[in-house]
Amino acid sequence: MGRNNQRNCCTSQVACCCGNASCSSPCLPPIKESTSTRLMYILYYLLGAILSAVMVTETIRESLHRAPWLVDFCENVGAGTNCSSLMGYVAVYRINYALAAFFLVMAVLTICVGSSNSIRGQIHNGFWFFKLLFLILLWVGAFFIPTPSQAVTAGLVVGFTGACLFILMQLWLLIDFASSWNHSWSRKYDGGSKCWYIGLIFFILIFYAISILITVFTIELYGKPFFACLRNTLYVCFSATACAILSVLTILPCISRNHPRASLLQASIVSAYVMYLTFSAIVIEPPMETLTEVGYNETTKTRIYNTTLVLCAPTSITSAILVDSSYGELLSAAVATILLLGMVLYACIRSTTTTFVPDEEGTANKNFWCCCHKDTNGDEVDGPHRSWGAIENEAEGTVYSYSFFHFTFLLASLYTMMTFTNWYSPENATLENLHRTWPPFWVRLVSAWVCALLYALKVIVIMCRSDPDPDEEPNR
Repeated sequence: MGRNNQRNCCTSQVACCCGNASCSSPCLPPIKESTSTRLMYILYYLLGAILSAVMVTETIRESLHRAPWLVDFCENVGAGTNCSSLMGYVAVYRINYALAAFFLVMAVLTICVGSSNSIRGQIHNGFWFFKLLFLILLWVGAFFIPTPSQAVTAGLVVGFTGACLFILMQLWLLIDFASSWNHSWSRKYDGGSKCWYIGLIFFILIFYAISILITVFTIELYGKPFFACLRNTLYVCFSATACAILSVLTILPCISRNHPRASLLQASIVSAYVMYLTFSAIVIEPPMETLTEVGYNETTKTRIYNTTLVLCAPTSITSAILVDSSYGELLSAAVATILLLGMVLYACIRSTTTTFVPDEEGTANKNFWCCCHKDTNGDEVDGPHRSWGAIENEAEGTVYSYSFFHFTFLLASLYTMMTFTNWYSPENATLENLHRTWPPFWVRLVSAWVCALLYALKVIVIMCRSDPDPDEEPNR
């Protein structure tokens, strides 16, 4: 029995890599085929993001200078001095455009796939080794493509457009997440459990406290000197006012009538995210040029001005250390990356859940070979196994759009590219020091306001609905 289990486990893993079987993780309970597949594509995306970070890391670039054998290798393969053509923002463009091309091919290939048993469905869910090999070939081939300045400019424009589309999708996913969370906990509260009501109140207070702290923190540190940095105060006040309006709209009587489970949880989450985006924009705001009249030229009859740069940043030593430009920008980038990955994960697995039901004897006494186990009773969870531990749940129909899933990652690849290359100032892009430039500032600030606008539009749609949603009727 043990050898059979070991052979079946290893065979299934080979079939996952080279065949049409879905992958499952050894030593873990069975997971659904749809979830397993999407997690594998997430790993592909993360691999591209890691390579992009490496390409703009100044530390790695400097280490190349200290490796004579690597310098000789770079010159022999035509990669330039110190492998200059393999590093920098152009390399990030190559990697992410190759990754986007991979997801584009998969998106076109999986249009209107209705079942995982079809040939295109099997390609989507299996053959992981060959798909990884195809992706690597795209990456290698991208570095042999000439990149004139016109091509770089065109790549920047296309990347910026795709990144903006992904930002809109990301904002809508945040609103959808807030709505799903509120709906789930409200239903449990309607079932008679007071703990869920306490949980709702707790998180509402937490998110509003975060919003208030960010507001006060930003004005205090980035609103001085007052007159020179008045614009920062106005930005923050505008965002805070928008959040207050959203909160008032959420608790209007007409909203409660058409959407009985509406609560301030959604508004509090959106408010916290809007204020975070506002803060992250102001952190990277470049200095403003101001003209000060210093005299008058009698000969030319013109006034003489002195140009000064005003940087709105913390003035005290402690505050300056805590929110130093480089540290603040890196912290902001780290938080943005975590939020990005979280939302991508949410978008990828929100429609499926994994259930593992052990048999009566439990799983502790089962024989584990290769960290895999097959139920000797032949009982499956939610469907037959296509591979060892993977539950085939899409034989009758797919639970998500394969094509749209790949299109989402196509846009995510372009967003990653623009983030790592400092948007419209790629020449100065390094991972250690994200420079203050206007493009990322306006992207983040406008994203905050667009997020508030999207939520307001959703609330207005609920207000205009004549009949309440039957799915939202409380059960009490």
